[in-house]
Amino acid sequence: MKRPTRSAVFAALIASVAAGPALATSAAAAPAARCTVSAPDDRGRVSVTGQGFEPGKSAFLSSPSEPGGAFIVREQGSFTLGGLADGTYAVAQNNQVTRCSGGSGGVAQAPGEGTVKAGIVAGWYAVRDDCGARAPQSSTAPFSDGWDRGAAVARQAYC
Repeated sequence: MKRPTRSAVFAALIASVAAGPALATSAAAAPAARCTVSAPDDRGRVSVTGQGFEPGKSAFLSSPSEPGGAFIVREQGSFTLGGLADGTYAVAQNNQVTRCSGGSGGVAQAPGEGTVKAGIVAGWYAVRDDCGARAPQSSTAPFSDGWDRGAAVARQAYC
């Protein structure tokens, strides 16, 4: 294999340094991706709607409590996925993860139901975003147990 000459390496280095500001400007000019989970319908199903994603490219919808799936973003950079279980969702595209706002996070409304599940989800997201995160002081015992379990999984994956 032939080794590149110093002048070729130097030219490539200069080109990458010169292109750096242009690349940073184009990335900053791109609209920020965002997504929203709708309020549940009468069957408890929601829609996830997004804007600002890269058009025509594959993305992946994920949830800590539901199976995820790949889809193609429409040419306008938007998407709508309906008929999903109420919960917390995120969309990954090009190594960027966008956490969707809205939804109940899959927490049941009846007292005592879903608190462990809610704790798992909350602990997972908190530690994913900050490895030093701690469980909230005012949480119930089932929520705290779930939070610790979710946080442990996130620590193994991200910290």
